[in-house]
Amino acid sequence: MNENVKDQDVLLVTEKDGNKLSVVAGMNADGTPKTVKPQNTNEPEFLKIDKHGDVLENFMSNFLRQCKDPTHFYFFKVPSDKVESVTPVLEEMLKNPETPSNKEMLDMHRILPEEF
Repeated sequence: MNENVKDQDVLLVTEKDGNKLSVVAGMNADGTPKTVKPQNTNEPEFLKIDKHGDVLENFMSNFLRQCKDPTHFYFFKVPSDKVESVTPVLEEMLKNPETPSNKEMLDMHRILPEEF
C-alpha cells in the first residue's frame, strides 16, 4: 500500500437494509455508487479521502446532486490502512445496528449525506 495511506480514509457504503459493506470507487452511470470489495488488492480503485482536505465534502455534494436516491444507502468512513480489519467488524455490527454498543461504533464511522 502507498506510504501516504495513513493520511487517507476510504468511504464505505451499504444499502440501508443490508449488512455487507463495500468501498466506494466512484459513481456508476445510473447514479449509484461504484463499489469494490474492501480488500487491499483493490486499493488502487478506492476513492481516497485526504484527512486534511475537504474532498469528502466535495464528493458528498456531487454525489447528492447526481444520485437518484442517496437515502437508500448508509456511508461510513474508515482509515484506508485499516479497511480490511474494520470492515468485517462494522458488517457484524450492521446485523444488529440498534444494539447500543453497535450503534455507538457505527455512529463513530457514519457519514450523514444530509450534512453536506
